[in-house]
Amino acid sequence: MKQPTDISRPANRGHRSTPLRILVLAPCAAWPAHEGRCIRLLHILRHLRDSCQVTLLGHAEPELPADAVGEAAELCQEIQLFPLASRADRQIDRIGRGVARGTSIVQGFHRSPELARALRRVTARQHFDILHLESSMMGGYLGDVSTGCNAAPVLAAHNVESIRLAREAGVSPWSMRKLAILADELLFPHWEIGLMRRCRAVTAVSRPERDWIESHVPGVPVTLAANGVDTEAYLPSSATPPRPSVVFTGEMSYPPNVDAVHWLASAILPLARARVPDLKLDIVGRNPAPAVRQLASLPGVRVTGEVADVRSFLAGALALVVPLRAGGGTRLKILQAMAMETPVVSTTIGAEGIEARDGSEILIADQPDSIAAQIGALADSAALRARLQREARKLVEDRYDWRVTLRGVSQAYRLALAGSSREH
Repeated sequence: MKQPTDISRPANRGHRSTPLRILVLAPCAAWPAHEGRCIRLLHILRHLRDSCQVTLLGHAEPELPADAVGEAAELCQEIQLFPLASRADRQIDRIGRGVARGTSIVQGFHRSPELARALRRVTARQHFDILHLESSMMGGYLGDVSTGCNAAPVLAAHNVESIRLAREAGVSPWSMRKLAILADELLFPHWEIGLMRRCRAVTAVSRPERDWIESHVPGVPVTLAANGVDTEAYLPSSATPPRPSVVFTGEMSYPPNVDAVHWLASAILPLARARVPDLKLDIVGRNPAPAVRQLASLPGVRVTGEVADVRSFLAGALALVVPLRAGGGTRLKILQAMAMETPVVSTTIGAEGIEARDGSEILIADQPDSIAAQIGALADSAALRARLQREARKLVEDRYDWRVTLRGVSQAYRLALAGSSREH
């Protein structure tokens, strides 16, 4: 097993090193780890466990009790979680307060006055070396940090949200949400760039997003801290031959996922079933939107809702199909499937940021007929499946295990502290 990177503060001569004190502001709880941002946060906390003392302030889902922190309790010195109210009037109130503070519409939606008050209290009474913003959606809280807090802010960008908003605007159906997205498509880039300029360092999850940050915010240190997978938990299945089913996994209320599965079930699956007549589609993920639930009425489609373990659906499936046309960052679902040697068929956007080669570790196609053709090819060719399985597993073992990818977080902390030292 690879050893964790030591990022503790160097010791004075004759004294032991001092753990860094990290304050993490997160848009979600680390437990239960049932979606990508929660999974990433949990692995970051695991990464920091041996060399840092972590305090976590974050949002929690309204239906979860505040003490439902699971493994995170063992990884943090202190945890405070604050549910975001789901009532429409409270949502409108949060948006209005956020806009009044100069943040975007979508960012105002993610604001909690209770978390803001807790942040002021915590930063007034405790010393921190690093203020870790887990996604730019938490950047609006910088104004709530106590004036006496000298922690170096580090932004861990799940996505470059400016890229995500522009793509989502292009595929979203007309609604009040689309109007808000169109407004933020114009307003958010200026705010996001300003946030990055205020940070001592930024981490990006892919090379394209790192390049975007470096070109728009020159001078701010940017490290690559890609999304990853636990290669010891996601192991290849012994099921052979594959069952005639394809899978899509994810948070099924997330608009880019809703768009992707609607396109998959209505436009791609009928073409694929013409090639593989008994082919089934499993749409696996929590909180399926009404538009997703309706897809269960189509031939061959099953909508599962939340499941105990997504691995049981990936194991032995013909393919994970990721026909995303919007979104940002990189897809944990792809890395999980690769680790389990489940072949992946994806659009270019779906596979963006994962350094996999078309035809070697992954199959790339962007039109319904070509996606269906790739699914048919997997059904017809055991040699193609075996090549993808072998090469994809090697790729994630070598480059996308969490213990490898999160070294970029440690590097960002070192750069941020070096920058702070130069300024004082």
